[in-house]
Amino acid sequence: MPPEYGEESEPLMLAGEVSVTIDGASHTVSQLIAGDQSKALDTLASQILAVARRRARRAVSASSLAEGLRKLKAGQLRPEALELVVLRRRVTPGPLDAEESWLLHLSGPGAEVRVSRPEGGYGAPLRWRVPDKEFRKLVAVLRDSDLARIPQNLDAPDYTDLRIQVLDQVKNVLARRYANRTTEAHSQEQAAFDRILEQLQRLVRRVLQEGREASEPDARKSASPSKSRSSPLR
Repeated sequence: MPPEYGEESEPLMLAGEVSVTIDGASHTVSQLIAGDQSKALDTLASQILAVARRRARRAVSASSLAEGLRKLKAGQLRPEALELVVLRRRVTPGPLDAEESWLLHLSGPGAEVRVSRPEGGYGAPLRWRVPDKEFRKLVAVLRDSDLARIPQNLDAPDYTDLRIQVLDQVKNVLARRYANRTTEAHSQEQAAFDRILEQLQRLVRRVLQEGREASEPDARKSASPSKSRSSPLR
C-alpha cells in the first residue's frame, strides 16, 4: 500500500492510519478525510480492531507496576507490554560519550538511542533488538527494585528523567543534583535506582556499538497529535 490515501486539506484532517513494525522496520499507511477512500485499508483496519476487541475480552491485566513486571518476567505478558524512556542530560562540562547526554526509548526488546550532538539537538536514532537473555535480566532488575517505594525525586550527578510503563501502570522518576540535600532518608531506594540506571547505561552502550541507524520519521505526521480521527477507520 502507498503511504497515504486521499487529498490534503488545510488544516490537515487524518481519518486514521495503520502502522506495522517488524524488527525495527516500519511502514505506515494514512487515510485522509478528503479525497479517495481506500476500501482495502478500511477493511484491514476493521479486521485489526476486531482481533484486538476479541483478545481484550481475555486479556491479562495488572493492578500495579509490580504485578505487571512479575507477569512480564513470568511470560504472562508479551515483552512489548514494557515501555521505558530515559533522558540522561549532562550538566557538568566534559567530552561527550555514551555515559553522558542520550535519550533511550525501549519498547519491549526494541531499543532506540539518540545521542546529543555538540552543535545541539540529537543525532539520528540507532536501533537494536535486545537479546532475550538481556531483556529478561533488565525486567528482573526492574521487578526487584520495588519501584513503588522509589520516590519521584532522587539524586544523580546529571539530569536523569526516567519513565517506566507496563500496560497502564506508570512510574516516573526525576533525578538530579539537589542543593543542601542528602540521600540518607532514601538510601535503599537510591541504591535501587542506581542499579536500574547502571543497567540502562550498559544497554545504551550496546545500542551504540551494535545498533543500526534508523530513518527519520515523517515530520508532518509525527507533529500532528491534534488531527481529527473520527472516520470509518476508527
